[in-house]
This record gives sequence, C-alpha cells and structure tokens, in this order.
Amino acid sequence: MGILKEIFSSEAGSLVKNVGDAIDKIATSKEEKMQIELEMKKAEFQFQNDLKKLSLDEQRIITAEMDSARRREVDVASSQYSTKLAKNIAPYLAIGTTILTFALFTFILVKDVEDGKKEIIFYILGVLSAIVTQIFAYYFGSSMGSSDKAQTIDKLLRKDKL
Repeated sequence: MGILKEIFSSEAGSLVKNVGDAIDKIATSKEEKMQIELEMKKAEFQFQNDLKKLSLDEQRIITAEMDSARRREVDVASSQYSTKLAKNIAPYLAIGTTILTFALFTFILVKDVEDGKKEIIFYILGVLSAIVTQIFAYYFGSSMGSSDKAQTIDKLLRKDKL
C-alpha cells in the first residue's frame, strides 16, 4: 500500500487504545462511554477508508506513469520522422544488456579471476542482473501482482508475530 500505511497502521492500534483509556477516565455514564466509543469506531473506520483511497490514488499515479511511457514509445516508433535508431534504441539496449550480463556470467564461470577484481565483477554483475530483471518485466509483463502478494504475506506474518 505504500509508506503511509506502514506509518499509520502500526500506530493506529495504540492510538485507539490510549484514547479509549482516556475516555474511560473522562466519561461517567455507560451511555456516554458507548457514544464516545461509537464515535471512535467511526473515526477509525474513516481513517482506514482514507488509507485505502490514498493507496488507490498511488496505484493510479503509477499506472498513469507507465501508460505515459508506453504511449511515448509508440509515438516515437510510429512517427515517420523518427530515425531507425530512435525507433529501436530500447530493444537494442535491452538485447545488448542481456547479452552482456550472460557473457559476464559465462566469464566468471570459465575464467579464474583474482579476488580484488572478482568483487568488482560481482558488483557489476549485480547491477546488470537488476537491469535485466527490469527489462524482462517491461517486455514480458510487470510483477505488480507478485508485489501485492508479497505485501499480503508480509502482513499475515506480522499479525502472527503479534
């Protein structure tokens, strides 16, 4: 859901408990306590609803940004004034980076590299691997569903620990 949910979700439970304790000290009759509790539940529900709206807005912004980038690429590729290089630069870079990454993997497997140089090569390989992951996500589909599943699993694990 984003960073806002992380900040507010952990604090919301303790906030509600502390306010409830304060209400018990202030309210005198059972009806007053119930009325205040009802108002607190409404406020908590509104808070959760606002968090969900913020999350949806965040998703809309991300989706709009991706759509804008894809539309730009289509406009360049279909323009009669674009050069062959401009039309194909993204695929050329994707293919080149992928080949370079696999060549570096092969180089490390085949060649005996000194320890000092090996760390640098591993660093470069890590960066290239991350780029190749993004290339594959772009051309073969995003992993937004996987990200949502990971967040759900993380939430469930946190609930079990509490």
